[in-house]
Amino acid sequence: MMRKAIFQSAFLTGIPVLGFALFSKTADLKEFAIFISASFLCAISVSFLNLFFESRRKIFLACSLISIATSLILSGLKAGLSFNSFFIFITYCIWVFYYLARRGIEFADMPLHFFGGFLIFWLGALWNNNEIQKIINLLSEKKLILSSLFISFAFQGGYIIDLIQDIEEDRKSGQKNIVEKIGKRRAIFISQILFTLSYLCAMNLAKNVEIKMLMSVFMIAQNFIVLVKRESIEKEDGLKKYRAFYRAVFSVASALILASHQTDFFLKFLRQV
Repeated sequence: MMRKAIFQSAFLTGIPVLGFALFSKTADLKEFAIFISASFLCAISVSFLNLFFESRRKIFLACSLISIATSLILSGLKAGLSFNSFFIFITYCIWVFYYLARRGIEFADMPLHFFGGFLIFWLGALWNNNEIQKIINLLSEKKLILSSLFISFAFQGGYIIDLIQDIEEDRKSGQKNIVEKIGKRRAIFISQILFTLSYLCAMNLAKNVEIKMLMSVFMIAQNFIVLVKRESIEKEDGLKKYRAFYRAVFSVASALILASHQTDFFLKFLRQV
């Protein structure tokens, strides 16, 4: 359980890191270390929440609260109680509501999870922007809107695939799972629509024609796999392979988008390493 929580947290931390790298005006190594530590602690506090609601063991709730408290402390190191701390707190609260909703309200977890994807990305994109006007201006930028949608559509598409795998586990822990209502086949279809929307956002976000073409290749390949291997994906072994595939493709797509927008960030950062 702990291994799964750590792995999920490390993967989730990549989302705010992408936001930080895409929109950060600084490549200061110390600042980045504080940011990534606070982000990981925020992510693992959410993973501990998940373990608590699944097992009802209070040790996981304690670990979650300690992790989020440490994350809040780290986020306020530079400027005391700042927007960073506020944003981490709001992100944590949304995920608390998400886990509570999964225990009692049908379908309520879907919009909460989708919005949670936005918040995790914005945590990095808006890091150290403590002026309200600057935040408002940034939130209205086409680049932020498209990158947020790219993340959240893929995040939600992957979540629906996770729900397919978690049917039995959710049944035992008393959590609602919409896949039981709509069926695996429809769930995979909805998931693929979300992934396709994510790729379309990525194509509009990418600066280079070559990267746009790669995104279209990724989109066509994933749709083809789902169409041809649909019955296999509905089974546990096929589902695991499909998850590994789309996570790898998503990671490559994110790296390509980042490289096309922030080449200078890498160069400045590498000089300090």
